[in-house]
Amino acid sequence: MDKEKDILRSWKANAVKWADLIQRNGIESRRVATNKAIIDAVSDYHPNWVLDVGCGEGWLVKELNDKGMTVTGFDAIPELIAQARQKSKSEFIVASYEDIYSGRI
Repeated sequence: MDKEKDILRSWKANAVKWADLIQRNGIESRRVATNKAIIDAVSDYHPNWVLDVGCGEGWLVKELNDKGMTVTGFDAIPELIAQARQKSKSEFIVASYEDIYSGRI
């Protein structure tokens, strides 16, 4: 349990830096292949609605929304959700995996 709290604390402390890194395409593997592969994999199913579990700063929510999909994103880090809300009009929820598992969400 302490390890999970440490991870969440780390994400919270680095949320703005992470969002900035993603915004400027600062991770080469994501820029070259990963982002497109994820978008293509989801798009192949032609969903009307997508739930992005652990959406972070919302890059995927925005990309899929721009393709006409309705997307809801959730993440346990309020600072990342705040960043996501600046990028997209989609629905974003601050929630942990425990919130989902327990049925609170």
